[in-house]
Amino acid sequence: MEYREKHRTAQLLQNNKYIESDRILLCKYQPNSSLMSRSVSMSNGNSLSFEIVFLLLDYVTPQEILTNRQTYVIRDIYYANTERNQSVADKKKDWPNLKSFQRLSGKISQMLLSKKRS
Repeated sequence: MEYREKHRTAQLLQNNKYIESDRILLCKYQPNSSLMSRSVSMSNGNSLSFEIVFLLLDYVTPQEILTNRQTYVIRDIYYANTERNQSVADKKKDWPNLKSFQRLSGKISQMLLSKKRS
């Protein structure tokens, strides 16, 4: 790929949302790259994204970058859903009698309110 085409493609593909997924792909080809340790807060996110994509284009096609981003997003959605389901299950284990606790706390708060009124 010529420099101009590579530069134009990198400009089109740069996106702050996908920096982490692009880094994962870059790790396969350049694990010791200085771009792996740069943080988004320490540098401009757009320039970091551009530099990562520009370097990736030496090793992969633009289509492979887009495919990697899609699988990364799908994987994040899957793990977010499983973590949420696990946390709900853990809460149910912690409060097995949650409804009875809510009824009891409601009665106590009603008793406290009625004492304040009288």
